[in-house]
Amino acid sequence: MTFAHFIFPILHQPAMKTWRLCLFAFFLLAPNIAGAGNEELLMKIQSLSGRAREEFLVAGAKREGEVADYTSTNHQMSGPLVKLFEKKYPFISVKLARIGGSKIIQRAETEAKAGLHAVDVIGTGELGIVSLVDRGVMAKYVSPMRENLREGFADKEGLWTVQHATLLFAAYNRRLVKADEVPRSWEDFLDPKWKGKLSLDTEAFEWMGFLLKHMGEQRALRYFERLTKQDVKFLRGRSLQLQLLAAGEFPITMVSNANLILDLKKAGAPIEPIRISPVLLRPSLLLLAANAPHPHAAMLYLDFLLSKDGQNLLASSGRLPARTDVQTEDDELHQGLKFFMPNPLETGLNYKKLSVLFEKTLLK
Repeated sequence: MTFAHFIFPILHQPAMKTWRLCLFAFFLLAPNIAGAGNEELLMKIQSLSGRAREEFLVAGAKREGEVADYTSTNHQMSGPLVKLFEKKYPFISVKLARIGGSKIIQRAETEAKAGLHAVDVIGTGELGIVSLVDRGVMAKYVSPMRENLREGFADKEGLWTVQHATLLFAAYNRRLVKADEVPRSWEDFLDPKWKGKLSLDTEAFEWMGFLLKHMGEQRALRYFERLTKQDVKFLRGRSLQLQLLAAGEFPITMVSNANLILDLKKAGAPIEPIRISPVLLRPSLLLLAANAPHPHAAMLYLDFLLSKDGQNLLASSGRLPARTDVQTEDDELHQGLKFFMPNPLETGLNYKKLSVLFEKTLLK
């Protein structure tokens, strides 16, 4: 039996008529009351610093005892982070829910609409963040760790912070392409010698948005028009494309995740990343829920994920840590190259528009 099935018959009893509207109003407004409480706490915590701040959060976290994290990060990365956090704060148990793709946004929205405050921290990509912000699901939290982050890895308001970023590279099969023939710019892919020899993900929308920014709209649109004459093989799935690339199905794939390229290369595949500057980044964001049921523990958890200890665990993941003082095992991959970090809110707002433009210009 649900709570609604239990409470509504009681409210309709004669003895209850005088105050049932008050009780109904309480349950209706409860989410806003909880949110207001966290707002006061957030204001309090922003006034503290150093040891006083840590002690205040620890005292509250000991009462809470746990933190709920909805994340799209895989278990290979999130598991060690949770273990290290729980070792540092043994009085906090991390309730980790691995939720992929858009489902993480849908779950957070559905729970918020129902007044169910179950999540403290959300770790997700940029798609869907707009709806969470518009609905007031996320709180503004400025971690003291932000001062050590790369440029563009946090917003000014405190709604989102980048935990790490996926680097997007083109890749080639070194058995099919000589090193001195590898494209060194996006325009090089338009060379007639690559006609029928390129592959591209059917959902490389972020790449399209990047080129529209990097080249300028008119130049980029001309580029896409010329690219359609290259008989590009459009396939869904970047892992699949890399496997086909390694098997020699085509010489070059234009957009893929650096960590996937490096993993296959380390496994013996004859593939190499193509270094083109600037490198497009896809952020993995950290968000604090406005009505987090364990706000003290949540803030400790967020600070830890952005700390040097937490970020060092990402050094071998093939991704780019948010902190400037953390070196990766694959620094030579991007050494000397500039980065392009898109604004997550802008990406979310333009996603539908980009998907339509991609289909209209490249998949026609």
